Amino acid sequence: MSGEVLENLARTLHLQFDYPGSMKAYERAYTAYRREGNVAAAARAARTLGWFHGSVYGEWAVHRGWSVAP
Repeated sequence: MSGEVLENLARTLHLQFDYPGSMKAYERAYTAYRREGNVAAAARAARTLGWFHGSVYGEWAVHRGWSVAP
């Protein structure tokens, strides 16, 4: 699947309050975007995934790791 399709899935799952599912989809979107060479979209997915880790689960160390992902 493309990064765009996976990111849209992640957004849909987020709106349904399925945070674990959304996070998995964002991880897959990040990987797909990197594979596609879309660095800006990969950074957006990483930033959002970092937000989930920090703001939703309080995992601030993991948040910082995703916040600096290229």
